[in-house]
Amino acid sequence: MPEFEAFASRRGFHAVQRFVTMTLQVSEADDALLARLVARASGEGVRLFSFAETGNTPEARRRLYELNRRLAPLLPGNGDEFPTFSEYEREILDAEWFWAEGQLIAATADRWIGLVGLGFYEDGRALQHEFTAVAPAMQGRGVAQALKAWSVQKAKEWGVSVVRTGNDASNAPIIAVNRRLGYDLVPGVVKLRRLVGRGS
Repeated sequence: MPEFEAFASRRGFHAVQRFVTMTLQVSEADDALLARLVARASGEGVRLFSFAETGNTPEARRRLYELNRRLAPLLPGNGDEFPTFSEYEREILDAEWFWAEGQLIAATADRWIGLVGLGFYEDGRALQHEFTAVAPAMQGRGVAQALKAWSVQKAKEWGVSVVRTGNDASNAPIIAVNRRLGYDLVPGVVKLRRLVGRGS
């Protein structure tokens, strides 16, 4: 809605971040494409599994934390700050909303190298991609495509109708992955900021 952004601009606000929002109607996803992308990664020695499959052991909890801590700064718009492990356990792993089945992990041999974080909305009818990232050494090898394709396969398995995702507008590679999987653009989000002077 550019007219609203212009309204804000005239009042001293400026854009600090733009998000591209996309949705996928799960029933319209290309099953053959999803299967190919997952199989391609498997052929490259990439194993996909959910955090629920790890048994939620102390070691697995620590590994999920370390994976998140390594990958989070790679996403455009994210800073370098990250919670301590105890904060992460309390605020995420032990939170009522945390869903172990929705943490999809990619690994080569014994090294965890990619992650997709999913959350349910609208009483399970909609699925939200909260996080997608792959270790730099494994980028460009189809790991993110495989993780996102597998997440759509899981959405079908869970009876979800629509999957939503939002990405920083500068994150061209993941936006391209979304387009390949059949996601459609919907109105996105612009973060605006205005500095307020002393006495205002």
